[in-house]
Amino acid sequence: MPAASTDPLNAIQPFLEKIKNEPSIGPVHISLYLALLTTVQGHSQGRPQAPSRAFIRAHRQTIMEKSKISGRNTYYRAMHTLHTLGFIEYLPQCGPGASKIRLL
Repeated sequence: MPAASTDPLNAIQPFLEKIKNEPSIGPVHISLYLALLTTVQGHSQGRPQAPSRAFIRAHRQTIMEKSKISGRNTYYRAMHTLHTLGFIEYLPQCGPGASKIRLL
C-alpha cells in the first residue's frame, strides 16, 4: 500500500491523484493532509502496522502548527471536509486530549 512508504513523495502521490478532480479541496486541505501524513509516519516508525491502517492520537495545536493553519474554525472545517470526502477517519476529542485520526 503506497501510504505505508517511508518516502513522503510516494506516500502523498495517491492523495494528489484523488484530488485532481475534487473542487472542494484547496491549499489548506493539502497542507493539513501533509501535516497528518508526517505525523502518522512519525508515529509508525519501527511499528509493523502500515500507517494508513492505524489510528494515531494527535493534538489539534500540533497539527495546526505543522500545517501552518492559524484558525481553529479553518482547521475543523478542513478536517471535516477530508473526513467527509473519505481521505481520513477523524474522531475528534471534546475538551483537552488528543483526537484519533487515520489516513484512508
